[in-house]
Amino acid sequence: MNSGSTKIEKYLDSKTFQLIKLRRNRTKTILFWTPRLEDPYWSMPPGSIVFKGCPYNNCEFTADKERLDEADMLLFYCQELPHFPKRRYPHQLYVHITGETPINAKINGYGMYGEDINMTVSYRKDGNLFSPYFV
Repeated sequence: MNSGSTKIEKYLDSKTFQLIKLRRNRTKTILFWTPRLEDPYWSMPPGSIVFKGCPYNNCEFTADKERLDEADMLLFYCQELPHFPKRRYPHQLYVHITGETPINAKINGYGMYGEDINMTVSYRKDGNLFSPYFV
């Protein structure tokens, strides 16, 4: 784990657990961490049709790294991952995004991210979230 991130303890104290429960009803902030995801092409306003049918339809996207502490989810485009944030908050999910096959991604060892990544978004149906190529 040479990414500079802070490990999260496996067991959360009761105050942290209560904080996580309280955060469920407010707007969910999704932070684009890597440069490609800051591109306007990836930007979506709160309440976007993208969230139709999602139980958390009160989401917003941002590329503002000053909002790190309030972000519920951080999106990392794997081919452009310079580093993880220096601090990681217990309520945050780290999500790895790729639309490339392993041979085209040109990444040496996804294992280097280890336990830092909570979910994957991929064209592959065996990822956590399926995101097919444009049809």
